[in-house]
Amino acid sequence: MIRGMWTGERVRDPVLVDAYAAVEDLASWSPWLPLVDAVPVAPREPGAYLLRDPATQVVVHVGMAGE
Repeated sequence: MIRGMWTGERVRDPVLVDAYAAVEDLASWSPWLPLVDAVPVAPREPGAYLLRDPATQVVVHVGMAGE
């Protein structure tokens, strides 16, 4: 994955960019998808997920799936 693609080009706050970069480095992440597109292909195993506001690309929810 190209660094910064995970963050989203609309995230401009340097504090958020640094925080997102730290999270990006923790694991392999699937590409961002709208929720409606992600549901049919979402893995059913344990894992983490992040939801972000499509307008600002700011992460608004973090959760765990598959447990």
